[in-house]
Amino acid sequence: MGFIITGGASGIGLATAHLLHSKGKAIMLWDINQPALEEQAKLLHAPCAVVDVTDSDAVIQAMQTASEQLGKITGVVHCAGVAHVGAFEDLTIKQHQQVIDVNLKGTVHIAHAAIPYLKQTQGSLVLIASSSSFYGPPDFATYAATKSGVVGLAQALRLELEDAGVHVGVVAPHFTETPMLKESKKSPMFEGANYTSTADDIAVAIDQMIRLRKATAIPGVMNKLNYFLATHLPEVGTTIVRAIWKQGKRKRK
Repeated sequence: MGFIITGGASGIGLATAHLLHSKGKAIMLWDINQPALEEQAKLLHAPCAVVDVTDSDAVIQAMQTASEQLGKITGVVHCAGVAHVGAFEDLTIKQHQQVIDVNLKGTVHIAHAAIPYLKQTQGSLVLIASSSSFYGPPDFATYAATKSGVVGLAQALRLELEDAGVHVGVVAPHFTETPMLKESKKSPMFEGANYTSTADDIAVAIDQMIRLRKATAIPGVMNKLNYFLATHLPEVGTTIVRAIWKQGKRKRK
């Protein structure tokens, strides 16, 4: 019995793998980056598989193989994701499509393939959203749209799978020190916000979510404040996002 961790070769996925492994959990790493994946899997003495989450047939086959290797699947932590940052009209359609394909379609593929196995174990499905799902910030339009979609998917699945005993949780980090942060730094929103979390911080939130079977995790005090403003005081939230955006622009001049 064990956990599948997608995006397991780096960032939040790798940090989560290390934390779960340190607690004696069996893990299997999935990633599309084969060299990095095999290196990290070797260090953790864990099985791994090169999986493209945009390929639904490949995901289904990989899930079957993982079930055979792990015995049973007690959890799936889906961390694989991409970002292309910049003004909406400046990014190419191919860039927008890749973000949609990996972040939203890929999440649907993972969830659909995992659910039958998680029903057998009453296990956990943990999805990664983003603070951009609270309020879509400039330069992150399509990324925010996909992460809002992940939140909506998690909310629906939580109720659909409740009677089957499957736990569905969604984590919404702010800027996090992962390889993806290099892309985020292209936006003035990064300078304006001026705070980050570590991948280890998010891994701790994921571990707690699984143990307590929590529905939502919003790591970080400022992140929680952003969530409150965006959901309860949207006009104030708009004002703050605009101020962060303009402050970031001023810092770049």
